[in-house]
Amino acid sequence: VASFCQNTPELTDFYKLITKCGADALLEVYGHYTCFVPSNEALEIYLEEKGKTLDELTEEEAQKVVYNCVIRGNAEYTSQEFIAGSLSTMTLAERYLVLSFTNDEEGRRVIWVNDDSRVTTLDQEVHNGVVHVVDKVIEPSEMSLLEVLQNDDTFKIWAMAYEASGWYKEMEKLYDESY
Repeated sequence: VASFCQNTPELTDFYKLITKCGADALLEVYGHYTCFVPSNEALEIYLEEKGKTLDELTEEEAQKVVYNCVIRGNAEYTSQEFIAGSLSTMTLAERYLVLSFTNDEEGRRVIWVNDDSRVTTLDQEVHNGVVHVVDKVIEPSEMSLLEVLQNDDTFKIWAMAYEASGWYKEMEKLYDESY
């Protein structure tokens, strides 16, 4: 995966992020990776929105971008296996990616990741996985359930009750290690 990004002109900025956060060793070894890699243009837009350059991103910020789009598992996800909904394996950032589909003006299927990143190139098979190119950096929500409820007018009363009950504190942890 790493060398593919390094040698593909439209993915070289992503390779710089891979090396910046130290994920190059991880993505060069044998394994089964599925990567939804943002193009250089997508990274340029992302950096502009953040008011930073590629060099100004911290190692932690670079890792966040890389880990949000890399899935490591027992198999690779090719487009033939895509179905609407969440992929069954989490990203390295421990988030699930959700796929959805629409049709363009010509009736061709368009694949979306988290309803925001359009897949522009599919099924680039590499030695240790498969790469799909997306037109926008994948940024899964980091909002808590309480924040989601509070931001949706149809759930305002439920959000107040949920907050008053104190249960939102129990739901803040990503994992219950005692379960």
